[in-house]
Amino acid sequence: MNPMELIQMKQRMEQFFEGHPKVRPFFHAVSRNAVKEGSVIEVKVTPPDGDAYESNIRLSAQDVDTIRMLMQLAGR
Repeated sequence: MNPMELIQMKQRMEQFFEGHPKVRPFFHAVSRNAVKEGSVIEVKVTPPDGDAYESNIRLSAQDVDTIRMLMQLAGR
């Protein structure tokens, strides 16, 4: 990834957090208390047509490292 893409990504993340003010405190609480090996992340997306998509993953040690790296990229 080139530096300009990283800058653009950081700007987009800030716009996202401004548009969704509850997300940053949620991520902060999760990162302090729940990002550890063995934790399960569940995701559910329901588009306007009503079809729901759900999935989950159990975090490995490598997943935890990756999440921490992404958090650093996002400026945490």
